[in-house]
Amino acid sequence: MKKLYIFILLTLCSVLASEDLNTLDGKTYKDVSFGRYNKRFSRIMVWHRTGAAQIDIGKLPDAYLKKIINEHDIDIDLKLETYDDNNGKCGFLRNGRVFIKAQFDGCGMDWNNRLMLVGNNGKEGFINQSGKYVVPPIYDPGTRPFAEGLANVYKNGKMGYIDRKGRVRIPIKFNEGTSFHNGTAIVNLNGKCGYINKRGVFIIQPVFDELERFRKGVAKARVGNKWGFINKNGKFIIKPDFENIKEFSAGLAPVKSNGKWGYIDHKGHFVIKPQFDDVIFPFIIKKGKFAVVAKGKQMRIIDRTGKTIKTLPDTCKPVQLFQELEKLPE
Repeated sequence: MKKLYIFILLTLCSVLASEDLNTLDGKTYKDVSFGRYNKRFSRIMVWHRTGAAQIDIGKLPDAYLKKIINEHDIDIDLKLETYDDNNGKCGFLRNGRVFIKAQFDGCGMDWNNRLMLVGNNGKEGFINQSGKYVVPPIYDPGTRPFAEGLANVYKNGKMGYIDRKGRVRIPIKFNEGTSFHNGTAIVNLNGKCGYINKRGVFIIQPVFDELERFRKGVAKARVGNKWGFINKNGKFIIKPDFENIKEFSAGLAPVKSNGKWGYIDHKGHFVIKPQFDDVIFPFIIKKGKFAVVAKGKQMRIIDRTGKTIKTLPDTCKPVQLFQELEKLPE
């Protein structure tokens, strides 16, 4: 149950922090693909569907921080921090001593192989631990840390990918793209989204208006204003008939139809008809036996048939919700 509490707490925190969400350079990113410290390395920056959120490192549960490290190949050095000199330049400290002297307009950190993202005169590049440029600062703002050996870079409004020696490996021709994960990345070319491999070859053609990462063999895809699920061949296995959808958990996926949320199975058949105003937590509770939804101002705990097990008052606080979930049968 402890893991569930952490998940719920983080979800609630992300909702509470939504007022602080911001986009970076006018861009919003589709999913959590990487993390980055801010200039002081005291906060982690996480990109997700609605934008970017900053979370204090000290407030992250160890289990979740470890999850981020493992999933995104991150090398966190908490002894490393930045400092500013009197001229507004930033550099790096380790154990409180100058590691790389202040000479940059902006300092970030790529947690892969300790390459550091820095900015000067409105351009970005990467330095090594000697403070020497490995990738010269020739790219526009928006550069992302390396993932699986490639980093997103931007030039003249277009995006491509470079390797750790600064060589362009995938041409800078896309509107936008995610970091690489399991050998693939989602890119937007001329307003349409598809999947490419590390050679820059489309393995799923750019015919979608929006795409998200694959989870357990299926991915959310939008065509026009409707969402469905595709397989790894890029074919719809559940037609794009829904206003919104969420990922499958315990064999069921929340979908929105005619303004209401319900649940479908892997064949696209409704198991719970659309009747709820929101989905708070999908079927992750007690090994997928229960979910939490909203109807009006009230939260409801439901079972896999959609039956209400418990109605919670609109004044319900997180601790009360935890207590009610703890009472549910295994």
